[in-house]
Amino acid sequence: MRGSLRRYTAGRAEHRVPGAYAPFGLGVHRCLGNGFAETQIVLTMATILRDVAPALDPPDYRLRVEHAPTPHPADSFRFRQKRRRE
Repeated sequence: MRGSLRRYTAGRAEHRVPGAYAPFGLGVHRCLGNGFAETQIVLTMATILRDVAPALDPPDYRLRVEHAPTPHPADSFRFRQKRRRE
């Protein structure tokens, strides 16, 4: 069997754990861009938050997390720009 197809046979199921969240893969099948992607996310958020002050809308909102297909805020999650930082 060709190497690229071998990883999906029954013997290679170590990364198929029900309920597991692995956006960049696990073990030897890790994404090469893992570190770069996570750094880029942090830098993007820092750039946005440097210029604006976000506020929840409504202010007393309680975060609900939905878990399918991956963990994310519920559709009711909203925020607005409270003020622009000087």
